[in-house]
Amino acid sequence: YAAIQNYIITFRQVMLCRKKGMSTKEIAYAIKRTERLVEQYQEIIEHYGEQSQVLKQLFDFQPMVK
Repeated sequence: YAAIQNYIITFRQVMLCRKKGMSTKEIAYAIKRTERLVEQYQEIIEHYGEQSQVLKQLFDFQPMVK
């Protein structure tokens, strides 16, 4: 469960940074992840389109704290 939460949180961070116009390098530095990982998230975002309902649901998702 923690791994899924981490994935979603990181994904949301990448989406927010992209919306602010940050470069891949800037995003990686800001969220303390590798550029390659950020690129992988960006590929997913570009493939599904930022207006996709699935991406919106991921962006709006609020993980439950246990």
